[in-house]
Amino acid sequence: MEEDTILELRLENIRAFLNIVQLIKWANKQVGYVIVDAAGLTIIATDDSKCLQGKVTIKKQFFKSYEYRGTEDERSSFFGISLVDLIDGLSVFATSDGLAELIVKCPESKATLNLELIYSSDDEHRPIQTCMFASLACEEAERPTEYETHLEEPSTSFMLWTHVLKEAVDDLEWPGASVQLTIAKGPDRITLHSEGLEMGSLKIELDMAHDKYSGQLLQCGDDEVSYRYKYKHLKIATNVASPMHQPQQTAPAANTKILVDKHGLMKVHHLIRTAHAQHDAMDMEVHSSATATAVFFLSPEEQLEDDE
Repeated sequence: MEEDTILELRLENIRAFLNIVQLIKWANKQVGYVIVDAAGLTIIATDDSKCLQGKVTIKKQFFKSYEYRGTEDERSSFFGISLVDLIDGLSVFATSDGLAELIVKCPESKATLNLELIYSSDDEHRPIQTCMFASLACEEAERPTEYETHLEEPSTSFMLWTHVLKEAVDDLEWPGASVQLTIAKGPDRITLHSEGLEMGSLKIELDMAHDKYSGQLLQCGDDEVSYRYKYKHLKIATNVASPMHQPQQTAPAANTKILVDKHGLMKVHHLIRTAHAQHDAMDMEVHSSATATAVFFLSPEEQLEDDE
């Protein structure tokens, strides 16, 4: 690791890394705030409306090698970067996924993020060496407020497979309206309901009786809680299964925990397991063995109307 470099990482599963970063990209002009420390890196994006925040955290175990050089006064470093530029750059290098290592470096100045890849063929008759390099400009930015600090008890939570949640939200697109989430106990019930002015209404009830994991992991702060959320925000927060489903061995699998606090602030927590970091089904308590998480925070429409 060069002396003037604060971060140097190497990875072979470039496409899986790209897929994870893409989870928090929802606009053409969007800044990602990158926090790096000895444990790994975190990228945070906040919607201009301030009612949606996305965060992906990738542990150092995800990478082939990961070196962070921080001081005692600076145990973590922070910089901003255009998510579009980062994704476009990674997309170019992803064509060599599995064939060569991608090296990512960040100098002490934090002015650029440098990507480098060298590929050499094994053909002794026609040796080929390909070198690729990209330098992405970083942006000065203040450290963002993480919405995790806004959560207040009592809270209501449940867990289910990510693809089940995604399919339910996808089906609610055609009414063209916000989505009412209702969580109740005795018996346990989770309902998603959308009613449009022209297209009609659709109600989806997740069958707790046939999901042994969700049934055991539903905790309700009150007998019943119910809040409305903008469909586009819910779509962004649950659209994890689609980019994760890749035929490559590096494709992650995921399950999701949803928590709603006493004011309706929703936390959607996706635990992503890559091929080299598998663990038992739905146990969120062993999340330390997963190599990445994606977390979204959504404000309810009722709160947005009160703020206006």
